[in-house]
Amino acid sequence: MTNHFSEDLSRSLSDTKNFPLDDCLAQLFPDYLCSRETSEAIDRAGSDLEIFRKSGHDFADLKVRDEDPRIWGADDLAVELYSVFEKRIRGYQNRKADYLIWLFKPTGRAVMIEFRSFKKCYDANWDYWHFWRAESPQRTRMRDGTTYHSVHCYVPLQLFKAGVTEANVGRRSSPRSVAA
Repeated sequence: MTNHFSEDLSRSLSDTKNFPLDDCLAQLFPDYLCSRETSEAIDRAGSDLEIFRKSGHDFADLKVRDEDPRIWGADDLAVELYSVFEKRIRGYQNRKADYLIWLFKPTGRAVMIEFRSFKKCYDANWDYWHFWRAESPQRTRMRDGTTYHSVHCYVPLQLFKAGVTEANVGRRSSPRSVAA
């Protein structure tokens, strides 16, 4: 199946707008003020959201999932192994992101991981994930007609013990960290 980049981008922006993101970010960041979409240049560098806080600002890369695996008793994160398989460009290289945030549409749950902590785990486990967990490549067509493939895998959330915070939209409570 071929995905069209412009359609994927449009759907992602729509999904983000339909998700109660401000409520979620207020749970994840106690000093949260507001957020905004980044410029196209910053988005291409790996961050699609700038988060403004009383203590400064941060950049986040949002990952929207249509399903929440927790509903059926599992818990995992979709992790990109190759952003462009043909050029052997691994995911999460040179990201301008302070945080990665997965948004689970059906439950309103969000999982946030500080990027440096994520990257350390990613680098340590990439070979194993690539060999044992890689899903079929996903084909994406660009506006100019060129295509590329990306590859992802599903990684159990528990593997990211350090630096994980969760929020649930609709409940105003402190974020909880994933137990070791």
